[in-house]
Amino acid sequence: GLMLFAFPGYELVFTSEQLSVTDNNILDFKIYPNPVSDKLFITYKNLKIEKIKLYSISGKEVLNFEKNEESIDVSSLSEGLYFIEVSSSEAKSIQKFIKQ
Repeated sequence: GLMLFAFPGYELVFTSEQLSVTDNNILDFKIYPNPVSDKLFITYKNLKIEKIKLYSISGKEVLNFEKNEESIDVSSLSEGLYFIEVSSSEAKSIQKFIKQ
């Protein structure tokens, strides 16, 4: 898989394999549409989400939400690859998406 060192103290690892929730206590969430132009929708399975953060490919935080959002407006972002990090009190998970 691809290993991306975004910034000190963070190691973002992406593999092509599906990891089960029991393997790594990873949050199970889905995002759509991907690529996205304005609104990115997020669906969860029985989770209490505490934070949602969006990062650029260089690891810079570009958007930050302190509550559970079902959709986020990404229309202000420039085109390119981004990462979305969803956190609960127990775990966090990162997915990538393309803004077009």
